[in-house]
Formats: sequence, structure tokens, C-alpha cells
Amino acid sequence: AVARELMRMATFVKDVSSELEELEELGGADDVGLDEDDLRFCDDDFDASELAIGKSIGTFAKACLVLLKALIVPMVKEKTTDLKALEPCVEACGRFRQSVEDLGAGVYPPQDTDELKESLTQTVKSAREMYACVREAGAGDDETKDALDVFVAASEIA
Repeated sequence: AVARELMRMATFVKDVSSELEELEELGGADDVGLDEDDLRFCDDDFDASELAIGKSIGTFAKACLVLLKALIVPMVKEKTTDLKALEPCVEACGRFRQSVEDLGAGVYPPQDTDELKESLTQTVKSAREMYACVREAGAGDDETKDALDVFVAASEIA
């Protein structure tokens, strides 16, 4: 049940990352026509600053997904993982998912940079909590720690 819940939350993070990937195509590609899906990003939806912030958050969302995979896979594969220690990890993962979703929603104009910063801070805090839970549960390794370090570095750039 724990693994299933963690995988479900990873799906939400993947959805945000995939959606924000569309921002990479803006700034030179043709705009989406008016008869197309109005939930897609268009060049004229963003000013230059908002687009730069959105692309930065999009890159960070990819790092969130990579980190989540690095944290979840050892927990799911490790047969000696302490399941009771994973319960707080599921809670931290829920906070992580919510803050990533907040980042994704916050990218849409008008952007509130203070809210984006708060969501970014909460994402990093939740990631550190998940990492601590993974280690306490007896899962994870140096690669997991490396993934956290790369993630934290990505958060500083975003």
C-alpha cells in the first residue's frame, strides 16, 4: 500500500513536469491556434520575465521527478525496508507533491514570485524529510544521497 501511494504521488509530479515541458517550446515556435486547446501555453500568455521563470520552474520540476524516482525505487525494491518508518515518508511525499503542484500552477500568469519561492522552499524541505525517512527505513544509498544533492543544487538555480 505504501509503494502504491508513493507511485500515485509520483504520477502527479510527472504530470506537472510534463506540462511545464511545453514552456521549453515557447519563444520561437508557432503559437497554438485559437481553436486549439486553451489549456496549452502560448507565447503571448507570458511576458519575457514570466517565461524565464516558468522555464526555470519547468527544469526544476524535472529534477523533482528524478529525485522522487531515486527515493521511491530503493524503498520499493528493498525487502528489508521498515514499513513503519515509511509512513512519515508518505506524508512528506504528499507535501512534496502538493508543493510541486503549487509550483506548476504558480507558473501561469500572473505569477506571484513570493508564492513560487514559498512553494520551492516547501518542496526542498519535503524532499529532505523524504530522504531522512528513506535512510531511517533502511533503504537508499550513495546514489540516493547524490540525487538529493543534485536536486538541492537545481532548487538553488530555480
